[in-house]
Amino acid sequence: MKTVKLSVELRLLIQMVQQELWQVNVPFETKGINWDTFRKSCAYHGLRSLAFSANHRQSVMPEQLAYQLKNFTQQLAQNNLQDVLEFKRLYDLFIKEGIHPALIKGVLFTSLLYQNQVLRESSDIDFLFKKDDALKGIELLLRDGYRCRDFGLLGNSKNLRKDINQLIFETDFQELHFGKNSLNIDFHWELCNQFLNYKVDLGLFFTDLEEINFYGKEIKVTNPNAIFWSLVLHHGGKELWLKYKNLVDLIAFMERYQKDIDWELAISQAKEFKILVSMKTGFYLIHHVFDYPLPTILKNEIQDFIPVKLNQIITFWHDSKYWDKILPRWRYEQILHHSQDEGYSLKGYLYKLYKTYSIPNPFEYRRIFNFPTSWTILNFIDKILSYLLRKRG
Repeated sequence: MKTVKLSVELRLLIQMVQQELWQVNVPFETKGINWDTFRKSCAYHGLRSLAFSANHRQSVMPEQLAYQLKNFTQQLAQNNLQDVLEFKRLYDLFIKEGIHPALIKGVLFTSLLYQNQVLRESSDIDFLFKKDDALKGIELLLRDGYRCRDFGLLGNSKNLRKDINQLIFETDFQELHFGKNSLNIDFHWELCNQFLNYKVDLGLFFTDLEEINFYGKEIKVTNPNAIFWSLVLHHGGKELWLKYKNLVDLIAFMERYQKDIDWELAISQAKEFKILVSMKTGFYLIHHVFDYPLPTILKNEIQDFIPVKLNQIITFWHDSKYWDKILPRWRYEQILHHSQDEGYSLKGYLYKLYKTYSIPNPFEYRRIFNFPTSWTILNFIDKILSYLLRKRG
C-alpha cells in the first residue's frame, strides 16, 4: 500500500464518515485545523450535512460554522422532500405515456443507500431513458413547463422532433438538464463516455427491476447490481473518485447491498465492461483511505493494486476545486487516461475527439468562428480554441 498523506481537515471528514456510516466512534482530531479550509472542503466534497450530523454527536466546530451547516441541512431536507414529491408526480406522467425511465443517482441513492437520508447532498432528480423513449420524455417535460437549462439548446429549434432525435442519436451528448422554478431534472439517455472504451450495456438498467415502496408509492427501480454499475460509471468512470461524496456513496452501497452482490461475477463484468481499473480504484480508496472493511474477494482483487495517479487524486481532494477550468481539467485528463483498462489508447481517444469535433454541431456552445463543414481541421482547431476561451480562469 502506498502511504496516503492527508490534511487534518480531510482526516476529520473521514472520521465523520466513519462515525455516521458504520459507527466507528473515535474522538475527532482537530489540532491545527483551519476551519475555513474545512468549510470549503465540506462544500466541495458534498459532505456539509454529514459534517453537521457528525458534529451533533461530538461538538468540535466553531459555533458559526455549525450554525451555517445547520441552516444548509434544514434547507437540504426541504429540497429532498420537494424532489421526492416531484419524482412521484413525474413517474406517474411518464408511465401514463408508456415511458419507463430508470431512476439513477440522486433521489435513488438518497432513499435506498442512506438510513439517515439527510446525510446525502443532492440537488436534482436523475432519470435514464431508453434512446427510443427519450424524445417522448423530453416533449413531456417541455409540455409540463420545464425548460432546457443547457444554453438554449432547444429554445430556438424550428423542428423540435428532428433536432432532438439528432441530438440523441447523432451527437456526443449524453444528457440534458431541465429546470422549473427550483426543481432540476438530469435527463440521461447514455452513461458511457463515447470517447472511452466503456462497454456497459444500458439494457441492464431496464431488466430485472425490483418493486419497492418509495415514500408510500410502489415503483419499479433498478436492481442492486445495476445500481452498483451506475455508481461506478458515474463516480469512477466520469468523476474519477475526485470527491469524497463519490466514495461515501460506495461505502453506503456496501453497507446496504454487499451481501446481495455476486462479487466474482462483478469482477468478471468489470473486465467485460472495460471499467475494472476504475472499480478497483474506488475499492482501494475506501479500504486504504477510509479504512472500510471489504469482503475477502475484493481485498484479494486490490492486494497488489495501486491507482497510478493516486497523488493527483489526493491533490484534487486537498485543493477542493472542480475540474471546470483549464488547469484543473488538464490534471483531470491525466488521471482519466491512466484510469483506463487494457486496450485503451490515447491515440484512439484523440482520433475520436477529432472525428467528433471537426464537424460543427448545432447543439454545442457557440464557436469563435463559423467555417464551412468540409473544413474539418479548421473546425477542430476552432472547437479547441472556443473551449479554452470558455474555460479560462
